[in-house]
Amino acid sequence: VRTLSVRYSCPEWIVKSFINDYGEENAVELLSQSLKTPPVTVRVNTVRTTPERLIKILEENNVKAAGTETENALTISITGDITALPPYKEGLFHIQDTASQTAAAVLAPKSGDRVLDMCAAPGGKSFTLAEIMENKGEITACDLYEQRVGLIKKGAERLGLDIIKPVCADASVFNPKFGQFDCILCDVPCSGLGVLRRKPDIKYRKPEDLSALAELQKKILKNALLYLKKGGRLLYSTCTLRRGENEKLVNSVIMEYNDVHKAYEHTYMPHIDKTDGFYCALLIKEDNTAIG
Repeated sequence: VRTLSVRYSCPEWIVKSFINDYGEENAVELLSQSLKTPPVTVRVNTVRTTPERLIKILEENNVKAAGTETENALTISITGDITALPPYKEGLFHIQDTASQTAAAVLAPKSGDRVLDMCAAPGGKSFTLAEIMENKGEITACDLYEQRVGLIKKGAERLGLDIIKPVCADASVFNPKFGQFDCILCDVPCSGLGVLRRKPDIKYRKPEDLSALAELQKKILKNALLYLKKGGRLLYSTCTLRRGENEKLVNSVIMEYNDVHKAYEHTYMPHIDKTDGFYCALLIKEDNTAIG
């Protein structure tokens, strides 16, 4: 542990966490990936353009772009400010890792659905959900802080996604005025161990802070289930690689509910999936009234 900590400039508690959860071989790969430069990946705004057309437009702006295995996702090569590009200002794409894009596709909201994004800022997943829904339906996109709600509003306006309704709200506190939803995205605050290569300052966090974090995640997930319609779908996700915040937490929560089951689960590994480290689990609230 000490050797790996020094070799990869990573605190011992993170090294131990990776080894305990995923084994030494995966831990070494994750630590190696944490020092590499991540790709720049964008999500095509399919409400306004197509991947093929956006590639041509980016090339006209001297930016190389290529398709990926993820539908409507492109990797681009750029050294300057991506937000200064005309196609960005025109709302033809937003910046988002392919793991987040794939997770939104797993939730698979339909056009016309009523969707809740519990912890939405800065808004990337809400934007992708709106694009999947062809900008038809309703997305309530929440964040705890007014300033961050402003980021969602600004991004949705740039992309022309008018079904997104940004709201300042505490994801851990039930609001009966919200009503019920067909689909819920529960992308909770987490330790961020899956995005160390993008946010190396995460290494300075203290391990003793994690217990309080897990309690908050559980509280948000339980609150989210209160908003979910019978027969509805909920996607729990994090950008961390830590079973205590992922599989173990989800399993501990659904054990308390007779009408909720896990339909899908995946842990995205940078060295395997070629994405950021990410976790998602799709939960279904059973509609027992439909039986028979």
